[in-house]
Amino acid sequence: NSGTLASQGSADIRAKQVENSGTVSAKGQLNLRARSAQNTGAVLSGGELNVRVDNHLNNQGNIQAARLDVETPRLDNGGVMSQTGLQGLAVESAGSFTNSGKIGYPEADAPTTGGGSTAAPSVPTPGNSAGAGGSASALTTPPAVQNFAAGSIKTGQALNNSGRIQANGGIDLTLHNGLNNRGEVNLNSLTVSGET
Repeated sequence: NSGTLASQGSADIRAKQVENSGTVSAKGQLNLRARSAQNTGAVLSGGELNVRVDNHLNNQGNIQAARLDVETPRLDNGGVMSQTGLQGLAVESAGSFTNSGKIGYPEADAPTTGGGSTAAPSVPTPGNSAGAGGSASALTTPPAVQNFAAGSIKTGQALNNSGRIQANGGIDLTLHNGLNNRGEVNLNSLTVSGET
């Protein structure tokens, strides 16, 4: 996909191989199933993003959802994986773990510089706000806040992060085969077993 695939509700994508350089979005739940997946574009969900990749997930773009639920043997992240809900995110690697990027809370005050945008795009929400010439008496009801369970990113063989993995509710990082960190981590908790 090099264009735009958008759903006003939920979406279910199943394929042997997914290559996305465009935008895939759903205002509700987005399910993605593939043997392998490569993203250099944007994968966005206003609700839960459920990803199951049998072999290798390579993200060099933006993956964003109110709740992330990702399972794959191997994850290479050079882009941004962002959970926008207020709940925490559990990141667990049963295999090797290498971090040369950033893992933790989002950079709320990080401005975009000449190096390009560092913020993940947001999923458009229904409804329009009044423009500059709109009536001040026109009140709109804010959307109901959804409560999600803690998010999850699990890898069985390797997790290599040179980008950003972030969550508004913080991250609990569990590693079963040691820690190789050359980047920055800002965590709720860290559990490491194996060689470090």
